[in-house]
Amino acid sequence: MKHYFITVTIYDGDYEYFDKQIIAVDEGDFASDGKLDDLKVLKLFTGEEELAYDEWLNAYQIPYCHRGYRIYHSKEIDENDLPILRKYSV
Repeated sequence: MKHYFITVTIYDGDYEYFDKQIIAVDEGDFASDGKLDDLKVLKLFTGEEELAYDEWLNAYQIPYCHRGYRIYHSKEIDENDLPILRKYSV
């Protein structure tokens, strides 16, 4: 299991903001090219299983919800740094 620090862009009407979170992923959450699978990561982030890609918004949306989600940045966390990040509630 690997830990990643992700930044998600959230589109909410006329507003756009970022949310940051540490997530734990296993091998099944990676695409065939070895990078994180955005859809699987956003399902972990939102807790919603029914995300669908919206071409106009260029982001994933929960059905019947106006918010859009897109991975802005992700970086693997070194296991030695994880306790420090948790200590300071990052």
